[in-house]
Formats: sequence, C-alpha cells, structure tokens
Amino acid sequence: MAKVKGISSGVKNAPAYQKVITWIIGSLLVVAVFWDLASPWGIWKLCHLRNEANLAIETNIQLDKQNQMLANKIRQLQSDPTAQAELVRQRLGWVKDNEIVFVFDSRIGRR
Repeated sequence: MAKVKGISSGVKNAPAYQKVITWIIGSLLVVAVFWDLASPWGIWKLCHLRNEANLAIETNIQLDKQNQMLANKIRQLQSDPTAQAELVRQRLGWVKDNEIVFVFDSRIGRR
C-alpha cells in the first residue's frame, strides 16, 4: 500500500509551508478567542449589558409600583374631601376654626 501524503500524515512530516499555515491559523484562533473575550464588544461587555438590563427592569418595576401608589393617592384626593383637608393641614399647616395649635421648638432646652 502506498502512503498518501497530506494533512493526515501529521505536522511533523508536513512541508514547511503547511507548518506555517498551521501556526498562522492557530494564532488567529487564539487572537479571535481573546478578542471575543476582552474586546469592547466581547463576552464581558455582553455580561455587563445583561446586568444593566436586569437593573433597568428592576428599577422599572419599582417605579411602576410607585406610579400606581401615586395614582391611587391622586384618585383618593380627587374624590375624598376629608383626605384633601388632611393633606392641606399636614403640608400647609392650616387649622380649623376655633382650633388651637401648639408648636414645640425642639431646639429649646438643648445645650
């Protein structure tokens, strides 16, 4: 049987140009893998973007809950005069007729 020379004969018996081509292809593969990992568009960037997306989703969920609470508060204030009066009293310090308000200054008596 005759032995056929070619790629299957191994790198040791290959001509010099095949060794060079093998090294070039191997080097390109190593560079490509490193570039895929460390480049600005690589796997690390993908992981970072995925974390940012998850954070944005969590923030959106929290803001949606807050918007719902504020919408409920607005509906309550639009429909309930008692809630309106209570809010005005708390925020603006309004008092009812014949009501006496005592204001205590917490700074008095401190040293």
